[in-house]
Amino acid sequence: MFSRWSKVAAFVSATAVSAAMLMASPALADTGAFDDAEGDIADSVDQVRVVLVNARRVRVTIHHRDLVDRRFTERIWFDTALRNPGPEFRLEADYPFDLELKRVRDWGRPDRTRVPRACNKIAFDYDFEAETTTYSWPRRCFDANRIRVAVSVEGKDAPKDWLSGRREFTGWVRR
Repeated sequence: MFSRWSKVAAFVSATAVSAAMLMASPALADTGAFDDAEGDIADSVDQVRVVLVNARRVRVTIHHRDLVDRRFTERIWFDTALRNPGPEFRLEADYPFDLELKRVRDWGRPDRTRVPRACNKIAFDYDFEAETTTYSWPRRCFDANRIRVAVSVEGKDAPKDWLSGRREFTGWVRR
């Protein structure tokens, strides 16, 4: 027969193990949300939040204030290597015309190494009612367990709105 104390100890142990497994769940550990000051850019597309998901597909959703169907450019720099400070990839999205993921050596220079052809098949959505833009790629395009991003948005003839600050990355989001 089990004593009352052994039953309590078993219950406490089971609860602790369940809680630890829940906290380490990939569904909770692979998403990061990062805020930007609302209204810091006047007369342009103003980003207010970026959500980065590092799962089977890497997904970046940019939440805006005053997203309207007019020309704007979004750039997302991806840092995937701890040893190499700075970005390894850059997405440049010129709405409504062009969308391309490139390897880069630093903040401006393209790398001669091409990204796999499948990685230029970017899933994207511009939702003007929800004021979001979303881009996603297969995770294998980045071949990394951790990813962080820097994001800038600019309207035509308007200043850039950087998430956090100019060329500043978010925190790392693990897979």
